[in-house]
Amino acid sequence: MKAVAMAAILAPGLAAAAIWADRSAAPTAPGTVSAPAGRTTQDTADSAGIAATASTVAAAAAPAGYTLAFAEEFDGTALDRSRWYYRITPGKYREGYMRAENVSVAGGALRLRYAKEALPGISGDQYTGGGVISRARFGYGYYETRARLFDATTGLHTSFWSMGLRQGDPGAGGDSEIDADVAAGLLPEHGQIHEIDGFEHDSAARLDQGTQKQATTTVIRRVGGRTAAQIGIDFAAWNTYAWELTPTVTRFYINGAVQLEVPTATYPSPFAPQNFWLTALPFSANNNTAPLPGYSEFDYFRFYRNDGLIGVNLLANGDFDVTPVTAPPTWLVPGWQENYDKPASFIITAGTHSGERALRQGLATAYTVTDKQDLKYIPNGTYRLTAWVKSSGGQSTAQMRVLNHGSTERSQSIGTQAAWTQIAINDIAVTSGNATIAFTSIGSGGQTLDVDDVVFERTS
Repeated sequence: MKAVAMAAILAPGLAAAAIWADRSAAPTAPGTVSAPAGRTTQDTADSAGIAATASTVAAAAAPAGYTLAFAEEFDGTALDRSRWYYRITPGKYREGYMRAENVSVAGGALRLRYAKEALPGISGDQYTGGGVISRARFGYGYYETRARLFDATTGLHTSFWSMGLRQGDPGAGGDSEIDADVAAGLLPEHGQIHEIDGFEHDSAARLDQGTQKQATTTVIRRVGGRTAAQIGIDFAAWNTYAWELTPTVTRFYINGAVQLEVPTATYPSPFAPQNFWLTALPFSANNNTAPLPGYSEFDYFRFYRNDGLIGVNLLANGDFDVTPVTAPPTWLVPGWQENYDKPASFIITAGTHSGERALRQGLATAYTVTDKQDLKYIPNGTYRLTAWVKSSGGQSTAQMRVLNHGSTERSQSIGTQAAWTQIAINDIAVTSGNATIAFTSIGSGGQTLDVDDVVFERTS
């Protein structure tokens, strides 16, 4: 089914005709991008350093320096639940209900159904949609999908985007496997740090791209409200959408052409590996139910890692200063997976090494606790892990650790440190494309370990 498309991954730069050879319709000819009337400079590309260019039908291959690390081709007959959660809303959200039943895999594509239908126990027909969320979290790299979008009537919000998960989110928390993975320490209890919208399409005939505010230091920057004619595509035909996340800039693409650039220096935002989403949400009023049910379809999702990252911290919230807009209490550590006695892991706001917040591990009674991050799809190479620590001493175990990196676990024991002291694990050989960074304390009660400014970076 996807031999042509897979060849394009392995040999980027194939002609557009080859890329779309297994689909019935290629994107239409490009047009000129212009800002729609009435949009503000906050959500429209303008002359203040953000470029908007016309789309072309060229294949959207990853830029040089990237290597394919994850590919979901949707070639089976059912969603691969080892890779994906369903986006399920516990109740009505916006204009409808997000359900697993509205997600299917057929014909080599993920199909998200938009319908108005009867639901058990609810009076009157309701609008329904569906979506999927990756179990893995992805960091710096190039994100790409090919999609054709439902555009026959108003009401549906189809999105290609990334954002971390958090427990209790009314817009996504209905899949019980999310709570189970948080309880098992496989997900942070609050990972919602930064949102990137590769596209948000509101049927009919409007598409946005850009970054979104999920932490108080994040500045929104978008190119918004463009019609198909302004972009030069047909939303209902197959088009390739992508974004590129680097430490210095985030770029957004349609059919290989840059639509928007968001320089980090001008519009700062905290970095964090985030979950990836493909969703079709009943979002606004529907003016015509005759075309329903309708479908937004995704041919694939591919993530290319950036092999050139040297001296860049790959951890989320390594300084513990991220403050999500949802204002979690200090007993939550955003971006970090908490394991075992979770009350023994929390944020302190005084006596930090730098900034306003740091991690503390400790409890008045006996405890065992680990705070960790599982980094996936990172470049192989030699890494260094550093952190600033203070410790009361007296724990049976107090360690900084790196494991799951392709060889034997490395660790650095932490003794009594009355003042902030930097510790390091050097020459870490990552050969598996993954690494787990962890801090573990086992104490009898009354001991504390404070951690701040954690950096995991590739050195060669």
